[in-house]
Amino acid sequence: MASFQEQILQINKLRDVYDKADKAFYEQKLAVQQKVKPESFETVAADLRERNAQYQNSKLELNKAISILHAVSPRQLTKELDSNLPIMLLPVRIETRFVNAPVSNGPELWLRIFPDDIHNNTHEPILTEKEYNAGMAYWQNFANLKVGNSTEEKKKDNWSDFKLTVTGAQRALWVAKKTKPTNWEDTNLPVPGELVFPNPESIKQHTWTQAPHTQAMPDRFVVTIFKNDKAVFEQIGATIPDTVFLGPDPFMAEEAFKKEGDDIKFHEDIEWLQNFDKAVALGLGLKISLTPQLFGANNVIERITVLGIMHSADATKSSQIVENLFENHHYSSNGLSLLAQGTPTNNTEKDDSGYTKNEDTLTKGYYEGNPILAVDSTQDIANLANILGINFQVFGDINNVDLAEHSESLAFNKALYASSLSYFFNELMNPAVKPADAKQIRSFFTNFEFLFSF
Repeated sequence: MASFQEQILQINKLRDVYDKADKAFYEQKLAVQQKVKPESFETVAADLRERNAQYQNSKLELNKAISILHAVSPRQLTKELDSNLPIMLLPVRIETRFVNAPVSNGPELWLRIFPDDIHNNTHEPILTEKEYNAGMAYWQNFANLKVGNSTEEKKKDNWSDFKLTVTGAQRALWVAKKTKPTNWEDTNLPVPGELVFPNPESIKQHTWTQAPHTQAMPDRFVVTIFKNDKAVFEQIGATIPDTVFLGPDPFMAEEAFKKEGDDIKFHEDIEWLQNFDKAVALGLGLKISLTPQLFGANNVIERITVLGIMHSADATKSSQIVENLFENHHYSSNGLSLLAQGTPTNNTEKDDSGYTKNEDTLTKGYYEGNPILAVDSTQDIANLANILGINFQVFGDINNVDLAEHSESLAFNKALYASSLSYFFNELMNPAVKPADAKQIRSFFTNFEFLFSF
C-alpha cells in the first residue's frame, strides 16, 4: 500500500485534474448559453451530458482516492501530519433529533452537519457583458472627475451609481478590479491620454451561472458525546466528497427539482439537503444508537462536539484552499473584514455589535484601485497571513487592513517589563531591604520575566 505522502501527492494530482475538468465543463456550459440560449434544458441536455463525462469521472476518481486514504482511523492519519503546521478550525452548524428507529435498531439520535457561511462559495469571477461595460464606464467617469479636479462627493456619487448597476458593493469591488485600466496602475498619477482596458478571457450571459458549493470541508467528521466532562462515545462519519454542493446548478434548473408523485425529488448533487440517508452516505449526517451511558443528569445528553480535519491536503494545497475561501467570502454579498480587539460580536441591551454594512468599508467612500502597499511586519494582517501560511495580498481592500494591535500590545508589554525591571533592581539595591524580602522579589521577578517572554 502506498505511504501517506504518496497518497497525498496522488490526491493533489487528481484535484488538479478535477479542477481543470470542472473549469472546462463550466466554460462549455457558458458557450452553450451564448450560442443556443435554449428555452428548456432538454434542447442541450444530450450535448452537455457527453461533455460532462470527463468532469464526472474526475470527480469519482478524486473522491475514491480520498476514501482509500481514510481506510485507517483519523487519529492514525493525524499522526502523519507535520506538527509545525497550524490547523484552522472553521464553524459548522449541526441539527439533531431523536428518532424511534425500527425495533432492531432501537431509538437513535440523528445528527446532520451543515457548512457555515464561511464555507459557502457563491462568488463568480467571470463578468457579464453588463458588468464589463459598467466597469469601463466607472473608470472613464473616475478619470474624467480626476482631470476636472471634481469634489470627493462627485467621486462618491460615481461609485454609488456603479454599485447600483452591478448589484452590491462587494461585486462592484470585484468588477472594478477586473476592469481597471492596464495603463493607469497608480491612480494618484496623472490620467493617461486614453485608458486601455483589459480584454476579458470570457463573458457570461447571466449573473448566476454556478451552483453554490464548498471545497473547504474536512475529509471526515468525528462526533463525540461527553458525560460529566468526559468523552463516553465516539462515532466516525463517512468520507465527505471533495466538493459539496449547497444549491442547484442554475443551468440545470429543470433537473434540480422534480416532482415524483406527491414528492419533490432533489438532483443528486443536492439530494443530501433533503434525504437524510444521502447525508449519512456523504459524511454529512450520522445515526447514533442511543444507550443509557450517553445520558447524564436529568436524562439529557450533556454535550456533543463535531470535529474533522482535511488530511488529504498538504501545506501548499491547504494554502490555496484558504486563500480561495477568503477571496470568495470577500467578494460575495457577505464581505470580509478584520475586527479590532474589543469589537462586540453580538447585539446586547447596552451595545450594538460591530457589524458594518459592506458599503461603509471603503475609507474614501469610493474605489480608486491603487495597489496594496508592502505590508509591514508589525501589522496584524502580516501576522495573520504568516500564521495561516497564505499570501497577505488576499486581504487587499478589506476593512481594518492597517491594524497593528498585536505589535502595539507587544511594545506596551516591553515598556512595562522595562519599567518593572528598573523597579525590582532599585529595590534589590536598597540596603534597607531584608534578605527574606530580597529573595521574594527575585522569585517574583523570575515569574514576571517568564510571563512576558511567553
